[in-house]
Amino acid sequence: MAPRQVIIIGGGIAGLCAAIHCERMSIDWILLEASKRLGGRVGTRVIDGCRIDHGFAVLLTAYPELRGMIDLKQLDLRSFQSGALVQRAGKFTRLANPLRHPLQAVASALTGAMSVADACRILPIALRAAFAPSITDPDVSHGYSARDLLQQRKVSDQLVDGFFRPFFGGVFLDGSLGADAAAFEFRLAMFARGVAALPVAGMGEIARQLIEQIPNSRVRTATTVREVIRTSEDASPTRWRVATTAGETHEASAIIVALDADGAQSLLPSLPSRSWCSTAAITWRVDRAKLPPSLCEAISLIDGDGTGPVNHLCAPTSVAGEYAPQGTSLISGNVIDPIALARRDEDLECDARSQMSNWFGNEATRHWKLVCIDRIAHALPRQHPNDLEARPQMDQGGGLFLAGDHVTDGSINGAMRSGRVAAAAVSALLG
Repeated sequence: MAPRQVIIIGGGIAGLCAAIHCERMSIDWILLEASKRLGGRVGTRVIDGCRIDHGFAVLLTAYPELRGMIDLKQLDLRSFQSGALVQRAGKFTRLANPLRHPLQAVASALTGAMSVADACRILPIALRAAFAPSITDPDVSHGYSARDLLQQRKVSDQLVDGFFRPFFGGVFLDGSLGADAAAFEFRLAMFARGVAALPVAGMGEIARQLIEQIPNSRVRTATTVREVIRTSEDASPTRWRVATTAGETHEASAIIVALDADGAQSLLPSLPSRSWCSTAAITWRVDRAKLPPSLCEAISLIDGDGTGPVNHLCAPTSVAGEYAPQGTSLISGNVIDPIALARRDEDLECDARSQMSNWFGNEATRHWKLVCIDRIAHALPRQHPNDLEARPQMDQGGGLFLAGDHVTDGSINGAMRSGRVAAAAVSALLG
């Protein structure tokens, strides 16, 4: 193979964005992806006419990296309602976003969904999320957790455990509220400044748009990299060599390793290990006429009691009806509790169905038919303060760069940003 200016290892969102920016800067590149598909943890498959998203469940339209990369109009986005329905003490209560729905937020306080004191305490947090420019930097770390932040603001344990813990447990796939307060504030800002939405054809459309921006001739799928070798210490145009399991070699001036944390460490053993947050997504289908009323809304339902195993629930077809054949509704419940995730599929689904029967009644759930259970062991890198402090540097020296949400922020935005920053660093290196 002729030497390249840069070899990109990994065809997930970070690798695709690195490739796009290299292409835009006229950098000679090639991308090597181990699997047969591109997109990594963002994808959609079809089962019996139903669209099943893998990995990230929603797109936050306020993500800064979407600008200039994703055509939101082409995605034909369908939005969730802001706020959530919280299942607590045998009934659902509505909690609204005070910045998007101020009257509903007042109603939440007046009806007892939250105390008036809590409403006053979270308003400054919400206003900062909506307007503070510093929050748009997702790479910072405050060094203390989201729970610490809420305790500092004297938000009641009832609201913390009944809303913030399960809601942001769904966002971070971590029910501890242990995520760094900066990561928590960044998510708050994204919810305050945009909407959570689904592309009408599924989340895989995000990856498809990125793929369409790069030439197929520069992409090698089903190509597993076995070894990354530095061949020269100087500024030689062939200072790096990549060897594949098929016996091929590729040479380049620079390397972008755009793999997840474990994949990157397998090639570069000196990199620190990262802790992961896991999830299981349970998807049922039911005739639309038999869908419980609360699931007919385009809104998330969360477990305010913490009895689980389902932490958060929605009906994707109530957001985007095209996710299933006409007359069919999909119901998607996510499990994040490590103890529940250790159960067999059959036991997990049985426990989840029992929980849903408590929420909606036995008659409502007995018609639900299981579509699939997707287990994602490495869904998101954990984002506690010590995790962010231990992030490896993107620039590993000598023309070796890292990309991926483990070096920035654990989100689609973080993955996209890392690809852009790595490509810019390669451009600077090559002069």
